[in-house]
Amino acid sequence: MNHKSGRRKGWRGALSSIRGKITFLGTLGLLAVLAVSLIELFTIHRMLTRVEAEDASQRVVRARRALERLKQNKANIVTEFAMWDEAYDFASDPTARRFNHFLRDNYTEWLPRRYGDRIIRIWNRKHESLLDWADSSLGASAPRMPAEDLIAATARLRTLGAFVSTSHGVFLVGASVILRASDDAATGEPNGFVLAAQPVDAALTRELGKDLQESIRILPASNRVAVDTTVSSFVAGGDSISIRFPLVGLHGDAVGVIELRDSRQEMRHLYSFAYFILVATLLGGTLVLAVLWRAMKRMVIQPVGDFSAELTAMQQAGEMRTLTSEHSATEWQLFAGAFNRTVKALKHSEERYQVLFQSAVDAYILIDSITRIVLEANPAAEKLAGSAAADMVGRPMGSFIDFSMASEQAGACILRRPDGNTSTVGVVSTDIQFGGISRTLVSIRDLSHYEKIQTQLRQAQKMDAIGSLAGGVAHDFNNLLGAILVANSSLRADLEDRSDVADSLDTIDQATRRAAELTRQLLRLARREQPRNVPLVLNEVVERVVALCRRTFTPVIRIETRLDPALPSLIGDASQLEQAVLSLCINARDAMPDGGTLTLTTRVRMVTEEEAERDHHPAGLHVSLVVDDTGPGLTAEAEVHLFEPFFTTKGRGEGTGLGLPTAYGTVRAHGGTIRFTNRPGSGVSFELLFLPASAVTQAREADRPARLAGGTERILVIDDDASLRSAMTRSLQRLGYSVQAATGGWEGVKAVEQDQAGFDLVLLDMIMPDLSGVETFKRLRELRPDLPVLVCSGYTAEADRQQLMSAGAEAFLPKPFDVAELARAVREVLGRVTVSSP
Repeated sequence: MNHKSGRRKGWRGALSSIRGKITFLGTLGLLAVLAVSLIELFTIHRMLTRVEAEDASQRVVRARRALERLKQNKANIVTEFAMWDEAYDFASDPTARRFNHFLRDNYTEWLPRRYGDRIIRIWNRKHESLLDWADSSLGASAPRMPAEDLIAATARLRTLGAFVSTSHGVFLVGASVILRASDDAATGEPNGFVLAAQPVDAALTRELGKDLQESIRILPASNRVAVDTTVSSFVAGGDSISIRFPLVGLHGDAVGVIELRDSRQEMRHLYSFAYFILVATLLGGTLVLAVLWRAMKRMVIQPVGDFSAELTAMQQAGEMRTLTSEHSATEWQLFAGAFNRTVKALKHSEERYQVLFQSAVDAYILIDSITRIVLEANPAAEKLAGSAAADMVGRPMGSFIDFSMASEQAGACILRRPDGNTSTVGVVSTDIQFGGISRTLVSIRDLSHYEKIQTQLRQAQKMDAIGSLAGGVAHDFNNLLGAILVANSSLRADLEDRSDVADSLDTIDQATRRAAELTRQLLRLARREQPRNVPLVLNEVVERVVALCRRTFTPVIRIETRLDPALPSLIGDASQLEQAVLSLCINARDAMPDGGTLTLTTRVRMVTEEEAERDHHPAGLHVSLVVDDTGPGLTAEAEVHLFEPFFTTKGRGEGTGLGLPTAYGTVRAHGGTIRFTNRPGSGVSFELLFLPASAVTQAREADRPARLAGGTERILVIDDDASLRSAMTRSLQRLGYSVQAATGGWEGVKAVEQDQAGFDLVLLDMIMPDLSGVETFKRLRELRPDLPVLVCSGYTAEADRQQLMSAGAEAFLPKPFDVAELARAVREVLGRVTVSSP
């Protein structure tokens, strides 16, 4: 007991002294500091580890997004090449020589050179390979692609971007269905498939790494560090960090492993700093009891005073800036860093606002909601108002621009400037709050461009209405004209020794052909009659028109030509282009009744991007024809309605108003564009622009035979028009043929069904009331696949005609036609069938 009592007295004695109490409190304080430091170190370690892991996760997300963008960009590039009409036509007829340059220039040269593609594949809609090109750098054995899988995925998705593993490594593949440029990408019927692939090599990974500012490399999928398609691996150790995640292929499998590597030097510094805090805390704890007040003053009171002084100075100056006071305590460093980052974020937000505000296409004006005084205006507002921002700020907005509602367009306003000029604009006002102060942001959009587009749309609708009207009349009218031509030809043959009626027969023939030309003119007006495209030289077309004009125009009209002898060839219909150029020349002649100069100029010129955007026409090299006169020019009304059907400035009975609209329709049908330049008081210039042809062979029309050739074959005539059917039957019988007539599709099908081997040829009308020509052709093919069919029509949709010709129709004979044209077409078809028979 005495021993225990002595120990208690010694312990209490030590605590009763000042030294003992300070030692005891210091020991407790050190232990508390040590415990807090350990907890703090553990917390910092966990926080830094979590930050590092989250940073790695975000880097993986960015890398995955970059890879998706890479695939999407590749798919978009291939889609652009697959939406050309040339690609669609090539998929339909790959044997045509005209596609050699197209494939070389656009697929086997441009894609590899511009986008690094090393494999180009093209299939038709039956999945038959049309082009299988591989770059020589891939060696003798090009890598095999999962063609059927890629085609199936492309057919389902319409456009595809994917990574594919091959024997030569991983390839970035872009694929798209082949459509016409005018087809809807979502619903259009594909005519084939295009695939382009580039290797995922060091160059591509460097480009990707440059975009992400990462060190990237690709490991093979068989690498032992590879992971499955849903988990990414994260390895941090030493001075580097390695992040790996799978490169997903076409079927969701891992075709490779993406590895991101980076230095951990900054994180190592943070860990070292954390250890430094622990050591500093332990060392500082030994001095806590002796220098507590001094430390409090130095570590807390003084920094707070410095920061408060800087904040007060900022408030007095009315601006935000970063803190410049430096203190060694971590908390104050974190506080100063957070404050400085907040200031930088606010400044960045302000800069971004200014960039968006100043660069906006629409006009933005910030005004006071109560006084309507302008506080700020962007450059677009300066341009729209015709005043500098400095002149607008501080003045009411109504003093320099005024609005009134437009009567023609809902939601639009008429903006009036002080100089009297007006514009159609759309105005939107938004009330906003700045620090409790009410402001109004006025957004003004210039709608002049949209008005121009609406005008063009109305013009297109008018042309389409005329085309629908012409198409509805053309079929029946051409049947009537065809019956007249055939009957007149037969009558001429019967009365060839009657010179007293020859003039009357010639008059009937000429009047009928003029009526047929009027029908074709109406169809060309709305581009419903497709041009008979052959290579031609525009200079020859101009020379023929000029020769006609010089014979028929009055001598007071002086005609000059300036023709470029090195003009490239075009693809088009020479007769239609002659009619279009003649219409422009006649228009110029009528504008100069007292005489003047008509000048026709051909040349090659480059259409700029600005011109192409204005006229909705491709940029690049074009063949140009300018028809210029020295007349009085156009009135303001004529400029607006120049190409509208039936608009004319001539008196009643002097013009139909179809000349210029027909020329417009013809030029557009040839893929060209027409524009005019009005010079009031000195004339008008019309410029026709055409794309040059890739082939320059001039097609020559064969001479017509001197006498009509006949035969003894048996022919079935299917036509619903009684007069034309009767005239065709009599004319063919005169030529020696055995002819049977059918009044419609069903009757014709029944005749072939009853005597399948008895007919050598069928003359088939395309538009009939009971069964259309397309359906009749299909049923005839089912009954007898080898039966030749000659299609006749006065108005047929181009798609239907192409469908029949692709399905095996021997030839197409446009109505109206005379006996000579009918006899020649029948003999040519029967001659080809006889030659091809075994």
